[in-house]
Amino acid sequence: MCRDISFHSEIQIVTQDFKGIQLAPSLSHYPNEMLHVTCEVLPTHPIVVNRKALVLANMSWGVVPTFIDDPNERQRQRLNYVNARSERIIGDKKSYWYRIRQNRCLIPVIGIYEHREVKGFTNKIPYHISLEGRKQFYVPALYQVSQEVD
Repeated sequence: MCRDISFHSEIQIVTQDFKGIQLAPSLSHYPNEMLHVTCEVLPTHPIVVNRKALVLANMSWGVVPTFIDDPNERQRQRLNYVNARSERIIGDKKSYWYRIRQNRCLIPVIGIYEHREVKGFTNKIPYHISLEGRKQFYVPALYQVSQEVD
């Protein structure tokens, strides 16, 4: 998954796409605003999770490596965990991702950014990718439940 995403979740669109979805209480004051974020800020965003029923709930990015005691190292590793490769999730049984692979969720987005090298430019150029004819779509992800407070 891309680490650079354009968020704009309209709760109304999510409820139309997923009939009967429950809204978490924390979403009662959710601002309907456009956000462009990268994973480095570990944002909190409404995502669709399946907890015996579909629920739209605020969750923050980044698996919390609870096996690491040092808070600074934990935060650094958390950033590394944002963009896992599918091979680690599916095939590596020793991987942390393998243990949480059943915790699936969907992140509502209006687009993702992919960066590519362009001749004549020093930095990679971001390209916004979205779906034609659809304001919002969903990116698959995994989640972890953690009681840790950052």
